Amino acid sequence: RLNLVLPQAIGVPENQQSKKVEVAISADGKYHVNGEALLGDSEAELTAALKQMLSADARVPLVIAADGKANHQSVVRVMDVAGKVGFVNINISTRVPVGERP
Repeated sequence: RLNLVLPQAIGVPENQQSKKVEVAISADGKYHVNGEALLGDSEAELTAALKQMLSADARVPLVIAADGKANHQSVVRVMDVAGKVGFVNINISTRVPVGERP
């Protein structure tokens, strides 16, 4: 056995960027791209949605915001598809639960 003590994230305010793409992943693995729910959770549908959001500048940040109960595969799928589509600036956000804010 190993006893691990992991640091807690204290949330930092997001920079107000004029353009970014956010993929939210719910606890049940459903995807929302910039607030719009996808009908399914397939790789093909996610690819189509991200292609539509990619501008001429591949440096547009893509932010992945996953629920703590979302499965690992859902997060990895977004990272994989984003790379295949052409995003080069991929970030994973940490959100502080509402009841735990200082």
